[in-house]
Amino acid sequence: MASSELPKTSGVSPAPEPPRTLRGLGIALLNGWLIFHLFAIVICPASVEPSSRLIQRTFEAVAPYHHALFLNHGFRFFGPEPGPSTLVAYQLESGDGTTKSGRIPNRSIVPRLYYHRHFMLTEFLSNGPENLEPLVARAIARNLCRESGAVRVTLTKVEHIPASMDEIKSGLSLNDPSTFRETLIGTFTPEELRRPIVPAADAASTNIRPDESGSNDPEESHER
Repeated sequence: MASSELPKTSGVSPAPEPPRTLRGLGIALLNGWLIFHLFAIVICPASVEPSSRLIQRTFEAVAPYHHALFLNHGFRFFGPEPGPSTLVAYQLESGDGTTKSGRIPNRSIVPRLYYHRHFMLTEFLSNGPENLEPLVARAIARNLCRESGAVRVTLTKVEHIPASMDEIKSGLSLNDPSTFRETLIGTFTPEELRRPIVPAADAASTNIRPDESGSNDPEESHER
């Protein structure tokens, strides 16, 4: 008669399986967290104005979770009627009279994240507080002069107005010149940019023309 042999074991007993109740609880908690995480991702862009007070209150409840994981991006869909985008065209003049033109943001910028950062700066010229727009323009001009060594920089605000559906159907290009509107911001020199801005009311009361005050500018003091 053939003898049946039992399979040999290594002497190590298999790990006991966790109780079904604990295993089911873990799966339930994991699924609950995934649902909450997806909800938190959706509620953040939905809370950007215009939005209901209920949506904003709901976002306030999950805001600590957003901040802890850095999920509080202000992204949202731009449809159905996206507004114009704001660019800044510049012309640099060097000491020998040569000029160089460019635009911010520049499509060739690498990495692509820089394009978004530069675009947010230029958008501030149209969507930011009106009283801060001159400061933003001067900051852009100051950095251009510093990086290029230019003796004069001219800035122009360029608004790109999206073409309508009917215009696209009629054959208009997205980058047609008619969709761009230019507004001169001003011409700046490094010396001028070192001076602080004096509000018009204060300048009138002290008989000082705006942008021709003393040298309390932090950058000028630092350069001294």
